[in-house]
Amino acid sequence: RVNISLEARMKTAVAVTLVMMSLVANARASSCFVVAPEFPWAYEHARAVFTGEVVKIEKPLSSDPAAPLASRFHRVTFKVDYSWKGAGFREVGLTELVLLSDQGHHHCYSWNGFSEGRKYLVFATESTDKNLIVMAGTRTGPLENATEDLAKLKKLDALILFPARNDSAKLNWWKTPFN
Repeated sequence: RVNISLEARMKTAVAVTLVMMSLVANARASSCFVVAPEFPWAYEHARAVFTGEVVKIEKPLSSDPAAPLASRFHRVTFKVDYSWKGAGFREVGLTELVLLSDQGHHHCYSWNGFSEGRKYLVFATESTDKNLIVMAGTRTGPLENATEDLAKLKKLDALILFPARNDSAKLNWWKTPFN
């Protein structure tokens, strides 16, 4: 029979406990997995698609879970550089836009958040109270990581600015240039 000292048993118990805690922590961290939608779906379902620089981030007005989204989420102000869709950019020429972001505070259902002074390609949806919002499961991201989506948006611009004579090509734009 092997006689294990009390000190050795304590070290083993601590090591096993640390390993188990690490496994549980990693399981929680990886239990959320959100896949960004394909480009055509993201564009079709976005209320606004634009590039711009974050000029201001305002903290939420309320932490009450029953408060409207506009009060519970951060207000992020963008200086819009270029817009492909939504909120009157092309029609009116807006240069600033405010949208809502939870800035990573709702864990699985969060988008990582914006940083002041950084440029982004944004795919914003519309909340039930008509605010533009960015949450998880979006193609929104830093502009330097968006080269593939920007190339697709340039192709879309070409279709809009120089439409094909065949109207069916306009109706099925997502099938040809992006796939």
